[in-house]
Amino acid sequence: MALRGGVKGHHRLVYRLVFGRLSIDSPRYYQCQCSGAGRRSLSPLASCLHERTSPELQYLQANFAALMSYGQTVRVLDEALPLEHVLAANTIRRRVAALGRRLESSKATAASAL
Repeated sequence: MALRGGVKGHHRLVYRLVFGRLSIDSPRYYQCQCSGAGRRSLSPLASCLHERTSPELQYLQANFAALMSYGQTVRVLDEALPLEHVLAANTIRRRVAALGRRLESSKATAASAL
C-alpha cells in the first residue's frame, strides 16, 4: 500500500475507554496511483483501529451483560463509569453478539488445527 499520493485531510476518531472518550486526529492520505486503485483515500489509523472501544470496556460490558439484562447493564455502567454519553441497550447486545461470534470462530479454528 503506497502512500505517495499526498495528504487529503484529517478527521477525528473517537476511541472509547473505561474512563471516557479519547478523540484522535487521524490523517487521510491519497493512495499512490501506481497501486492501480485510482484516486482513493485511506486512513492508516482507522484501518488499524477496527474496534473503537478498548478491550477493558468491552470486557466490562460483556461481563455485566452476562449477569443482567442489557438495559440494566447500561444503567450500571452509566452510574459507575464516566462514559460521557449514555449507551443504548442495543449497542451492548450487538457488542456481546460480536464477541460471541469472535469466540466461536476462534474455537472452530483451534478445533480444526487439532
